[in-house]
Amino acid sequence: MSFSKPHRHREEGEEYKKFARRIFERDGYRCRNPFCGATTNLTVHHLKKRSQLGDDLPGNCLTLCARCHDDAEAHRLEIEVVDVVIKVNGGSDVRVGDSR
Repeated sequence: MSFSKPHRHREEGEEYKKFARRIFERDGYRCRNPFCGATTNLTVHHLKKRSQLGDDLPGNCLTLCARCHDDAEAHRLEIEVVDVVIKVNGGSDVRVGDSR
């Protein structure tokens, strides 16, 4: 009997640096904690941790400053994604869950 590992998207080295820059750009180079908004010492936070087979994909990541990232990792900051906006080229913004 053989067990295969689940496939996940994971970047390394320069590719991960490019991925991180894309996340920072998407998030406006600001900590996404609405009570913070720092623009320095930014990190990529994975909603589902890489160590728990979380992907390096935009939907699993957001920008946090180092302090908020440490707080999230220590369970002092709880992150809940409550709204997602999808940008559509040539169209309007569409919120996930809209019936438009």
